[in-house]
Amino acid sequence: MNTAAALIPELRPLDAALVAASITVRWSLGLGEQRDVYRLVQAHGVEALVDLAARRTNPGEAPKSARYWLKVWSDLDRPAPSAPPRAPASTASYADNLAAGLALLAQKESRT
Repeated sequence: MNTAAALIPELRPLDAALVAASITVRWSLGLGEQRDVYRLVQAHGVEALVDLAARRTNPGEAPKSARYWLKVWSDLDRPAPSAPPRAPASTASYADNLAAGLALLAQKESRT
């Protein structure tokens, strides 16, 4: 099991920032996973990863594994779900609908 001492040097600033934020991590990642975490550090910065971990940590909670945090931090790479932008209705389509409605109304009135 890796400890913080076995981290690649590029992850030491992240570990130090987590410790400073009172977030204890059980570092048990292989070299490939550590590189994945480092890519997240490069993409989002130490502060963003620590902020996310702080929001997901409750005081007195047992330390979570680095593998758990890797999955949580990987969510930063996913775009936030959003509804596709709606195209504003053009005045032509509004006018067409209005004309069709008026024509239907006139047709119903002529039948009575």
